[in-house]
Amino acid sequence: MIEYTTQETSLISWKERRQIEKKVLPEYYKGIRTHRKMFEIRKDEDNIKPGDILVLREWDGEKYTGGKTRREVTAVLRDCPEYGLMEGYCILSLQTPGWDYLTASACMDESSSDSIPQERIEAAIAKIENAKDPHGSGNAEIFNMGIDEALEILKQTLYETQGG
Repeated sequence: MIEYTTQETSLISWKERRQIEKKVLPEYYKGIRTHRKMFEIRKDEDNIKPGDILVLREWDGEKYTGGKTRREVTAVLRDCPEYGLMEGYCILSLQTPGWDYLTASACMDESSSDSIPQERIEAAIAKIENAKDPHGSGNAEIFNMGIDEALEILKQTLYETQGG
């Protein structure tokens, strides 16, 4: 069974959403932080639902490293052993809170391809740096973390396109 974020869920302010803290090993944390890993397979022990916010803290097996990021759960897949998902586990689809807004308004358009020209990256950086909380939730902390992560990725991409 799969549950998705609904329009009602997406209208709940960030401040009112349930936040669940989880440990993440460095090799997985890096993928999540750079948006290359947009899912988590977890024990189904917290009754996680679409719209919940995961606070993912990097854990090296002995201590926290200081790395921390937040991701919104957009879908939860559970109870489907016919597809190889073990009983008692779930798959969570993740996105940076506000990332859909940032991507749509700052980075992409109908003609976008995998190769984003330098001027589009620079325009996206400028728009994101000036962005406000699009949901008017009054809790910009989570949204701003998404902005910071988007800026980090775009600046790195720009650096790489300039031969860095």
